[in-house]
Amino acid sequence: MKQETLDKIVELSENGSESLDDLVHDIVSEIASAVNNEGPESQVQYLIDLGFVSSAEDLLVYLESDIEQLIDNILKMAKEL
Repeated sequence: MKQETLDKIVELSENGSESLDDLVHDIVSEIASAVNNEGPESQVQYLIDLGFVSSAEDLLVYLESDIEQLIDNILKMAKEL
């Protein structure tokens, strides 16, 4: 991405247009809602597709033992996206 393009996006988002933060939040929220509405299979597949867990079995291990660690790992990975 060109720095000039990024600078223009930031400038426009700070000058009354819908903020870039709001835009990203709205998009991700819509995706999460759609995934959740599709049910558990879709939710598990979404976590696998994004690389937050390697398999349904991996997710099951976390859910049975240490859900807090899973959440921490997912949040750390999300920050790197």
